[in-house]
Amino acid sequence: MQQTKELFRVSRSLLRKSLLLTVCSPFIMLSATHAAPLGLPKSTAKIGYAIGAAYVSVDDPQTDKAGEWAGQPLNLIYTDWLVTDIRYWTSLYYLKANLDASNGTAGQDAERYGLRLSLEKSIRLTRSWAPWFGIGIDISKANYSVRHTVDEDGFLLETFPDRSETTAALVFSALSEWSVARDWSVGLKLEQSVPATGDISEFLTSVAILYRY
Repeated sequence: MQQTKELFRVSRSLLRKSLLLTVCSPFIMLSATHAAPLGLPKSTAKIGYAIGAAYVSVDDPQTDKAGEWAGQPLNLIYTDWLVTDIRYWTSLYYLKANLDASNGTAGQDAERYGLRLSLEKSIRLTRSWAPWFGIGIDISKANYSVRHTVDEDGFLLETFPDRSETTAALVFSALSEWSVARDWSVGLKLEQSVPATGDISEFLTSVAILYRY
């Protein structure tokens, strides 16, 4: 009699567990289905360094607008995912452009350093290509020195005092990124800054090396 009661108790316990598994299994499968496509590594944060060239335009208050290509020797990067196909991108940068004086435009040294923060979304354009497109803000400090104009023969015509300004700009970007090793990738990025305040803007093309840690 005691053995019969024990057998009944064990059978009832197994039945409850079977019913619980039957009820929960669809939710377990649904959870696995949603998690699998993410395919994200344990860490999605990356640090990096970029080097590039920028076309710098200065709308000088005393003369006509002028522009010149310049190297960007410093561009430190930190980026991380927010959700599956959206991430943030921050960069700390420095550049200096030497604008030549010509008839009607001022020659000057334009120095700029600042911080950029963008949100980027990965958009699949082809089966194997999903570049990142971003929009963000740029806060920088710009210094202008050796400001001068020349006449038609190239002789010094007029000089102006140095000036500086704090600028804010919208930034639009596009980036293609390729994996080259387990935790390393390279990227080609295009950026255009549109000033909201200040007199300087730039179009930047750069190559970045990124490390996932």
